[in-house]
Amino acid sequence: MENKTSEEYANIRSERLDVLAKLLGKVWFYEDWEWRTPNERVMQMIIQELGYYPFKSEDEMIQRTRIDEDLYKQSVDLIPVGMPPLK
Repeated sequence: MENKTSEEYANIRSERLDVLAKLLGKVWFYEDWEWRTPNERVMQMIIQELGYYPFKSEDEMIQRTRIDEDLYKQSVDLIPVGMPPLK
């Protein structure tokens, strides 16, 4: 990401944060999410404001939280399978 302007970095950051919000909505849908801590409550408030949680059906969740398929492919190349070793 070298040679990017501040505006370009801000756009990339905004896009990545949107992807994170969508992924949280997906995870919460499948895990029957309930907030348990004040931080989780704030997270839920933000995800709801963005329209990525809750969902009436799996079809709605899939439609509203779709992300670029290339991100899944990139993650396979960049992140090894399994948990990293504890140090």
